[in-house]
Amino acid sequence: MTQALSSRGIIVYRGGMDQERVDAFESPVEVVVEEPQCVSGLAFLALFLGATGIGFAPIFVRLSEVGPVSTAFWRVFLAQPILWSIFWFQDKTHPNAAKPEVGKQMGWLLLAGSIFCFNMSIWHWSIHFTSVANATIFSNMAPIFVTLVGYFLLKERVTLLFIVGLGLTLTGAFLIGGNSFSLGWDNLFGDLLGVLTAFFYGSYLMTVNHVRGRFSAPTVMAFAGVASVFWLSMLAPLTESNVIPQSTEGWLSVLGLAMVSHVMGQGMIAYGLGHLPTSLSSVILLFQPVVAAVAAWILLNEPMQTLQMFGGLVVLLGIYTAKRGAI
Repeated sequence: MTQALSSRGIIVYRGGMDQERVDAFESPVEVVVEEPQCVSGLAFLALFLGATGIGFAPIFVRLSEVGPVSTAFWRVFLAQPILWSIFWFQDKTHPNAAKPEVGKQMGWLLLAGSIFCFNMSIWHWSIHFTSVANATIFSNMAPIFVTLVGYFLLKERVTLLFIVGLGLTLTGAFLIGGNSFSLGWDNLFGDLLGVLTAFFYGSYLMTVNHVRGRFSAPTVMAFAGVASVFWLSMLAPLTESNVIPQSTEGWLSVLGLAMVSHVMGQGMIAYGLGHLPTSLSSVILLFQPVVAAVAAWILLNEPMQTLQMFGGLVVLLGIYTAKRGAI
């Protein structure tokens, strides 16, 4: 890593990302971080892998024997031993890595886990009051919230090309699930829960992006998971009677959800959020419906219509356009 002092007294760092962002928390002068192209490329790939991991979540949820909130509990609970093992390995190999202290730092990590818990719970509840298509489409509105907050509150730069990419990606996501989409008073409550899901998921992404400025992805995932497990362990028995899987297949479904969708999926997302803007990251994550549709076609024999295939191509075009607009 190298650093240089500009004529304006601004420290410009060149090198890896995490340590520079740690320094930014402690530096009394303005800091500008120049992200290496290779790191941005890895972050972009990590978000695609993360979207792929969470794209399999609906398959595992469909195969689960327990209720939706209980499924979410097992998802996070079974992932915790792996996440904490990664955290402890990091602690041994990188003893100087930042560790959360009791107080404000710990509070941000626990807040991320709490938001993630309520995001999953509200989305699962929305499915009971509206169609799966409606719940999925409304929950995919998270990039809108993230972009608006980033522009108006965080003063992030938003280009016209990025807005075009965002619009294309949202249109593609709608085309993938829109064949069963319908509006009506009967679905209103569930639809509103879907919109609330988008708000919570956008809030989760922005919170993780914030704490990743200080802590590594393994640290964020391990400590945030504690809060998620705490809240879900109380919500699951209060809202459902079938809490514990009863067969080998039932356990394998929640174990797959934990390993594929949480450890790999959310872990890769946490890494990517430390290196790319939240607005762009939220758009890239709309690759998830594409993965979900393909996985359902291959694993559950659910046919893909021509409109869905076209929607997948529109999503990819939108992500490419948004990435160009974010440069």
